[in-house]
Amino acid sequence: MNKSWWESPVCWLCDYGTFVIVALLVLAVGAYRWLYAIPLSSPVATPTVVFVNTPTSVSVTSTHKLPTLTPTLVLTSTPAFTATPSIEKPEFVLVFVPVNWKLSLSEFEQAAEAHAEIFIRESGVENYFSVRFVAMKTGLEGVSLGSDTLVYDIVEFAAQEEQPADRYIGLTDGDLNPDGENDVVGWTSGGLAMVAEYQDEYVVVHELGHTFGLCDEYSYPDWERQNENYSGGCPNPYPDADICPHKETKKLCEGNPAADGSNSIMGPAGMPGAYSFNQSCYSHLQEVFKTESKQQ
Repeated sequence: MNKSWWESPVCWLCDYGTFVIVALLVLAVGAYRWLYAIPLSSPVATPTVVFVNTPTSVSVTSTHKLPTLTPTLVLTSTPAFTATPSIEKPEFVLVFVPVNWKLSLSEFEQAAEAHAEIFIRESGVENYFSVRFVAMKTGLEGVSLGSDTLVYDIVEFAAQEEQPADRYIGLTDGDLNPDGENDVVGWTSGGLAMVAEYQDEYVVVHELGHTFGLCDEYSYPDWERQNENYSGGCPNPYPDADICPHKETKKLCEGNPAADGSNSIMGPAGMPGAYSFNQSCYSHLQEVFKTESKQQ
């Protein structure tokens, strides 16, 4: 049968058309890439490691030295370091009142500072309190140094001068003689106030020890009386009988020495060498300070 003129090309396309189309597409794509230099697909990104200097640990020192630096990967966010807030200690105020003071004001201020520093150092009060001391510039004048109400007069005077305190210390450069006893260099009623002659550096801290419930260790009759009168008795025991007789005697007991061998602050004044609170006294003071600090 005779074929029409168009039948031969159509049959050829049917047999080879697919290959022709594919070849044309490949040629077209190749030409397009050559003309515009565009890759067939996006390149795979290769991660680039960037190094910065950050501390591996944080340490805070008083000299603010920088910590050792170690390379590490860059982070999109860096956690902030939050300092732990320090707990502010309550304040403990010592007010020193000049009593019949004849020396200069500067000498009174120096004496007050010296006594305050000894109390702070030996008692450990700063473990629980921030201590501030005040040396008053005006004093209690014209009072009897033998009066048995002197410590109350000191508190009343400071109150009138609007000087609130946790403890009131009257200092005198005169001669205390309560009940006519001229050998007394300091005393307290066991409350918030005491009075002392300024010369002996450990008398003030001894009397302050009484205001926190400590007992005398130099006389058994005194210790026994305080043990009966103080709430809960004496926290610091009297020395064993083979060291100090448990009876009235004219000889003063030296008291239980401190851990470093120094004299007991709650013992007698005037012994050679340094003084410190012994272990039972110091432990009691720490308990008192801890309790009082929580109440403020």
